[in-house]
Amino acid sequence: MKFSDSKGREWDVSINIGTVMRLRSSGTNILELEADKGKKLIKVYEDDIELVQWVWQIVKSDAEKAGVTEDEFYSGIKGLSLEAAREAFLGEYSDFTRSPEIRSLLKEMNEISRKIAEKTERAVAKVVEFARDAMKTQSS
Repeated sequence: MKFSDSKGREWDVSINIGTVMRLRSSGTNILELEADKGKKLIKVYEDDIELVQWVWQIVKSDAEKAGVTEDEFYSGIKGLSLEAAREAFLGEYSDFTRSPEIRSLLKEMNEISRKIAEKTERAVAKVVEFARDAMKTQSS
């Protein structure tokens, strides 16, 4: 799955055997997320920093080819792009895993993330509308 960061850069968070092998060669084992019946995966879901660090590990080689440093990548992740990164990561991991229990857990977590993102977008739209109305009233 792909997502765009707050700077408009698109990132492909593909998780496949090649990703697993590349991460293992750098000392990171993404399969450890399934340990303890998905407790580590839930921690990644709840911890924005850890989530973005995992996403970075997945997109790192593409980022380096594009001349984007780790700090530059992190600076582009906030708000809605953070939720988009979370959705992409969880969706990809769900497609990758062989465990039906983990797939079910990820589906539930992704649905929660999607609802949060939708509510956030609606709330932001209301604030913007309110601010515009207030500015119109002041200028009248």
